[in-house]
Amino acid sequence: MLPTVAELAEAQAWVVGQGDVLERAGHKQTPRIVAILDIVVDEDDEHQPRKQ
Repeated sequence: MLPTVAELAEAQAWVVGQGDVLERAGHKQTPRIVAILDIVVDEDDEHQPRKQ
């Protein structure tokens, strides 16, 4: 099942650091949002230059 636009928007908010705002508003990471974040965070880590 594909994520909804709302789930993608909420995951995007978590990625850009607005998780604290979402938590204060009563939003918790659902399993689907966690799955989206796992994909996005893994892909972001692959494209970061490695520090030596």
